[in-house]
Amino acid sequence: MDNKEAKILFALLRNGVFGEELFAEVKASVKPEVLPALYKLSKAHDLAHLVADALDKNGLLSKGESIAKAFLQERTMAVYRYEQSNYELEEVCRILEEEKIEHIPLKGSVLRKYYPEPWMRTSCDIDILVRQEQVKNIVDILTEKYGYTYAIHTQHDYSLYSVGGVHIELHFILIFHDTAGDDFTRRVWEKATNETGCLYKKKLPDDLFFTYHIAHMAQHILEGGGCGIKPFIDIQIMNKKMGISIDQVQIALEECGLTTFAKKVVELSNNWFVNVEEGNELKELEAYVLCGGVYGTLDNKIIVGSSTKKGKFHYILKRLFLPYRRLCLLYPSLKKCPILFPFYQVRRWFRLLRKNGVKVSGAVRELKSVSQVDSDTKERMGKMLQELGLK
Repeated sequence: MDNKEAKILFALLRNGVFGEELFAEVKASVKPEVLPALYKLSKAHDLAHLVADALDKNGLLSKGESIAKAFLQERTMAVYRYEQSNYELEEVCRILEEEKIEHIPLKGSVLRKYYPEPWMRTSCDIDILVRQEQVKNIVDILTEKYGYTYAIHTQHDYSLYSVGGVHIELHFILIFHDTAGDDFTRRVWEKATNETGCLYKKKLPDDLFFTYHIAHMAQHILEGGGCGIKPFIDIQIMNKKMGISIDQVQIALEECGLTTFAKKVVELSNNWFVNVEEGNELKELEAYVLCGGVYGTLDNKIIVGSSTKKGKFHYILKRLFLPYRRLCLLYPSLKKCPILFPFYQVRRWFRLLRKNGVKVSGAVRELKSVSQVDSDTKERMGKMLQELGLK
């Protein structure tokens, strides 16, 4: 790792989240001129609140400085976001319980209680799994009876906003969009157990919880242009606090074709937070994650998409034309009349044009940029995907 700010960032995260001592040389490197770049990097990964907490507790912030105020504001906002998100999570789960609807909270809402403080595990939305055959009815109940606002739906979830403005994602398919994803979601419902004191709120067994986490990371790397640092912290939380090790979940990983990828991301997580080593074979993945930030970048997305075995032309076709199965998830009525498949492709294009001009302009830029990916970059990224078991 050649990035000076990144080295400081990981040292502060190890101190703040895992209680590792912050050594004198690290403290000495936290100079006023470094703080703006450190703030920018941590903010890009939605980790500025954790960095602020570690800096403050180690006496490394000058309280009167504007950069110190910016850091401490991030911590204050993280606490506020947690309180608001936690309230909305309890509220939506209460509604689903009262309506006798089976549901499974996912991701950050489950993990945050294992952090030193729950506000440390921020998230941008509330993710809940519901049954696919019930999801449209659930959306109707939440919007018509409880005042939630419908936003949009994709091939795997419905997005809504609570009365308080918190983003809710109702997932009905957990990983990818193929048979493996269907089988995994089915196994989740078969093996999920009831939360204590609840009839309809359920939780995932450890092996499927870990596997879903890994699958979600893979999906963001393949389709989102990056996954951020936070999932790598979560891997350590699952191991140290929940007692989930990669050796215990081999069967579930193998069933989803994620064994190689899981080993690599666990290794990188260990390099960052346990052994503090620099593995040359993981440098490409490390750089990809660090530059992508929490939401990924369009450039990363384009490079990965055009570096698959089928190349740039297939990438363009894939972005323009959804396969039949994925289009059915967007438009369930297509299943009743498959002959209308071309019509629904065109309908999707007009839906994008009508809904979001910014998104369309971004898509135009994306398709234009695909042809500009040079062969060396394509080859380098293709090698990384192959080593991760994603190609």
